Amino acid sequence: MRSVKETLDTFGKNERNGIGGKIGAILLLHTWTQQMGYHPHVHCIVPAGGLTPTGKWQQAKAKGQFLFSVRAMSVMFRGKLLAGIHQLYLSGKLRLPKQELDKYKKTKANLYLKEFVSYAKPAFGGPRQVLEYIGRYTHRICISNHRIIKITKTHVTFRYLDRKKKKSKTKTVTGQQFIKLFAEHILPKGFVKIRHIGFLSSRSKAKDLAVIRKSLCVKTPAPKVKMTNREFMTLTTGKDPHLCPKCGEVEMVVTLIMPPIRGSPFKIYQRPIPKDRIVKIRKPIA
Repeated sequence: MRSVKETLDTFGKNERNGIGGKIGAILLLHTWTQQMGYHPHVHCIVPAGGLTPTGKWQQAKAKGQFLFSVRAMSVMFRGKLLAGIHQLYLSGKLRLPKQELDKYKKTKANLYLKEFVSYAKPAFGGPRQVLEYIGRYTHRICISNHRIIKITKTHVTFRYLDRKKKKSKTKTVTGQQFIKLFAEHILPKGFVKIRHIGFLSSRSKAKDLAVIRKSLCVKTPAPKVKMTNREFMTLTTGKDPHLCPKCGEVEMVVTLIMPPIRGSPFKIYQRPIPKDRIVKIRKPIA
């Protein structure tokens, strides 16, 4: 992710690429293939322009086509990625057995000779396509239930798309293999899957976007309406979560909270309760 960020930053600040300023991007980590293979890569959504040091919006020369040279990005990304890995090794964060050091050096040298692939697409057709693309990779896991065809006591059969032949095929693996494939795509604790860089980063987007809107003569959008959880769920689902699911008219009343005997520490109920309602908390059984 860091190598991708540094590559995009470098190309954006280079005036020869048509911008010469701070660009913005949304980076989405994706680690799997249709067969749940381990294939880490990053999807990037990059606006076609940037903010110059003078506070002006500079539109890219791409005119809706490819923003930067794919071949040039591939070479730079390869250099930054391999240099970053080697820096981890020099700092001691990447530890290798002594018998593997020669193999590491040879592998690194061979990777510098290998062509890396950076894939680029033309611009999206509009905001709806951007949202659809983002949603495809942000809140999905490596396999969904509808692709799992059969589960037995020993094996799992699932459907996948062969992109080369553009045909739907099936694959059967043992239960242990299936769990192993699935577990490879569970991110480590604290690992960030989505990152915003440049003028879209959390640190500077409020200030930078205001400058960009002023440069483009675009009106500032209305402030976001703050809603409670109840209001949000009612708006999105059409159902009030506090109403009785049977009659849909009377509001449900909390009469008893039973903490689990084992497990996580007991959390205090956060929903505001009127003073005239009594809530009894039963102590866990020793």
